[in-house]
Amino acid sequence: MKRRTGSTKLWTTLGKQAARSARRLQRSVTDSVLRTAREQSTAVGKAMGTATRHALSGVATPARPPVTRKGGTGGVWEEGLWGFGFGLGHTQRRYRLYVPPGVSAARPAPLLVLLHGCGQDAASFAASTRVASIARDARWIVLMPEQSVQANAQRCWQWFTPSTRGAAEAALLMSMIDHVSRRYAVLADRVCAMGLSAGGAMAMLLGLRYPDRFAAIASHSGAAPYSATNATQAARAMRGEGVADAGAARLALAGRRP
Repeated sequence: MKRRTGSTKLWTTLGKQAARSARRLQRSVTDSVLRTAREQSTAVGKAMGTATRHALSGVATPARPPVTRKGGTGGVWEEGLWGFGFGLGHTQRRYRLYVPPGVSAARPAPLLVLLHGCGQDAASFAASTRVASIARDARWIVLMPEQSVQANAQRCWQWFTPSTRGAAEAALLMSMIDHVSRRYAVLADRVCAMGLSAGGAMAMLLGLRYPDRFAAIASHSGAAPYSATNATQAARAMRGEGVADAGAARLALAGRRP
């Protein structure tokens, strides 16, 4: 059997971590609801405890932001804001970026765009997937865009409106990728996207709208793009009840080959 390459190991390991993340997310949502109910049954002063604030924030798996350790050799974490115009709203998104050690113009690296699921943010997804450790060993730059609560109250990427908001978010994400690629030594022919749940569906939408820009696309537990046109249909599609519109997908490709 051939020895696995660093890229294959990265994708396989992140896939396993995404499965664990999905299970933890489900348990976290349940625990958060139960904790909130218990706290609300106590004194009014305790009703707005940490668990309640987390529930109201739309982040089911809150975690501390990843940071760069002083004097360490494990790479660098950065936080940024990118988009069209000013203000968060629907026009800009925050992102977290991991750059492994040794990346330079002489030693460029592949780029993985990693998209979280509903109820998550970039920090929680980074923590649950342990992406920094994996990407450091495989030597990948990792871009983790973050959906805003202004755009979607549950922080879901809006893949289910592919011709309107979904298309706008895909364009914004592509612009963010270009921004990061200009700042760092990214191998242009080795840009990949991977996501969990709604993030997986958005990763596939990116691949359909910009097939010539990605070397590979991966989705874990994500519905097929063009299987929903609104939030109600999206819920059914995520349960496997939606049927993708193959004609719309072909139209998005516009004759290009994925």
